[in-house]
Amino acid sequence: MWKGKGQLTGNALVPILIGRQGCGKSSFCRILLPRDLREYYNDRINFKNEADLNLGLTSFALINLDEFDKITQRQQIVLKYLVSTSDLKYRPPYGKAYSSHRRYASFIGTTNEPMPLDDPTGSRRFVCVTVENNIDFETPIEYDQLYAQLKYEVDEQRERYYLTKDEERELMQHNLRYQPVSGLGEMLLSLFEKPMEGEAGQWLTIAEISARLKQVFRGAYQEDTGTFEKIGRLLNRPEYRFDSERKTSGMTYWIKERG
Repeated sequence: MWKGKGQLTGNALVPILIGRQGCGKSSFCRILLPRDLREYYNDRINFKNEADLNLGLTSFALINLDEFDKITQRQQIVLKYLVSTSDLKYRPPYGKAYSSHRRYASFIGTTNEPMPLDDPTGSRRFVCVTVENNIDFETPIEYDQLYAQLKYEVDEQRERYYLTKDEERELMQHNLRYQPVSGLGEMLLSLFEKPMEGEAGQWLTIAEISARLKQVFRGAYQEDTGTFEKIGRLLNRPEYRFDSERKTSGMTYWIKERG
């Protein structure tokens, strides 16, 4: 973004640091910029103020979405739009006409919430990283060498700085563990479980699983056009990972009904 590359989409990736209070997440975000660039760091962006957002995106180098889990679903929709925007057209304060302004800012976020992603369709924008230990602030950062290496890789080596479609799909799969289980997920997991090794189970299609959910939960379970896809995503979540197999009837899952 700083070098004017990738201006069709902007920097659409947002790292999210997930860890306990006091492990150093916010301080780490602050020291990503060397001291002479730190005035271009901001961790107080106001999503309710359009003028503040526009100025932030065109004036800062790095914006930290501190306490990312406090961002509302509506604000996350705005964020999805902003991270894919390369330039902004707005009328500056006291200006008489709209003008185009180049976006410089990239985003990073921090949270203590282990499942901060509310919108599955936007999860390809976020790179969730779990911080398990305290971050090291004792080892000096060689900023000159770090930025020189990045500049060399982008300018000379022509390294790719965006994701392919396959990498986006892998990222969305990775981020499943950072999305809260919905009411549908609670129904599904209260009725079914993954068989342990040697336990009896049965191969069921998503349609058969849905029919059983409807039979048990009746009016509380509503089947719509997106329900099958949601069930498939839940069954494929990394923490559950039900065994699956493609058959002539479609994708089936090795599953056991809870006693």
